[in-house]
Amino acid sequence: MILQRALDAPAVDAAGKRRRISKRELMIRSLVERAAGADLAATKLLFEMLRRADPSAVTPDAAADLSLGGDALTLLKERLARLASVQIAEASATATPRSAPPAPPDPPDPADTSET
Repeated sequence: MILQRALDAPAVDAAGKRRRISKRELMIRSLVERAAGADLAATKLLFEMLRRADPSAVTPDAAADLSLGGDALTLLKERLARLASVQIAEASATATPRSAPPAPPDPPDPADTSET
């Protein structure tokens, strides 16, 4: 197949020099580097590829789940709630107080007959 041959061909660097790795390997290395650099799309693609190639590679094991206290979602929610409360407290401590809008004028008193 043409695609297989193209992916298995040696990679060529910017100077035109052949490299010792295949284009396929270079692509995977590049994807891993991007995922490690916090590229969300690369991370998602990498995990999808891993899931298809070896489902056990991306499936959490029971020992890891126990180290999180049994319920990782609950732990995550608690940590996020604490973080949010700290951020709210910090924001309210550093916020400049707003001045209240001026009060509307008092309506005329109907018992006041001082008008001429």
